[in-house]
Amino acid sequence: MTTIRTNHESSGGGVVDKNLPCWGCGYNLRSIAYDKACPECGASVSRSLQGDRLVFSDRKWLRRLVIGTNWLLASSTISLFLAVLWITRSLFRIDIDTFIESLQIAYQIKWIIMLVGVFLVTSSEYGRGSKQSILRVWARWLLLAASIFGTILFVAHFASSFVSPAITLPLSSLRQIIHTLGGIALILYLGALAGRAEWPGLVLQTRLLSVGYVISLFVGLLINLTHMLLVFDIIDHHSLVFQLVGYASFAYTYFLYSGMIIWELIFLLILRRSLVALHKLTTSNVEH
Repeated sequence: MTTIRTNHESSGGGVVDKNLPCWGCGYNLRSIAYDKACPECGASVSRSLQGDRLVFSDRKWLRRLVIGTNWLLASSTISLFLAVLWITRSLFRIDIDTFIESLQIAYQIKWIIMLVGVFLVTSSEYGRGSKQSILRVWARWLLLAASIFGTILFVAHFASSFVSPAITLPLSSLRQIIHTLGGIALILYLGALAGRAEWPGLVLQTRLLSVGYVISLFVGLLINLTHMLLVFDIIDHHSLVFQLVGYASFAYTYFLYSGMIIWELIFLLILRRSLVALHKLTTSNVEH
């Protein structure tokens, strides 16, 4: 990893002689002395002179990012483990109701762990004020909404004799859409953090991961749509369309979904390494 320089620019004896957006709110600090504060939000001009690099951010906030990344890594690891279990069950054609119920409970635990991580890594940056990415907010609330829908579907699974698939399948598709949009917002936000941490390669990975999320969304929606058509007897179980969707489900579970989880794990591991290095290098209680 490239060595990160932490030396601060001079904070006195001069005036900002060019257009310089405030680090906290975006206010133009031109003609304001280095040792003064932003008239809009109170952030120090010297902090804005340092730029947007994470190495100058608050040490406690960086620590929170590291912890949040750990939670996200735990969530992704559980997802991969559950995917392997599901694939193993499918290969050996194990049909055990207790297994399915245990899997459903494990998914709920995984969602709780993921939400803890999401709310930690998207926490408001100390001293940043209003100049923060809207992706941070979208990631939080979209994934929270997806988890609520997931809980509803979890309850519906145990009340399947009272709840029609005609209700649960559209709800599952809606949850999948919200989850995908929240996942894209989270990945793009983490990519922005990676850029500020001077890991440009991760920025490209976030875009590719987002494309993967979109492909995963459309494949999953196609499968859910076909299941809905089957429920309403619009498609015959012995038709060619049903067989094709069966192959698509196989490819989705065995390759696309599992591959996305592995890719996400690698991305989070690299990001965590960068954040840990920054946390060690940055000074405590940097003035904002």
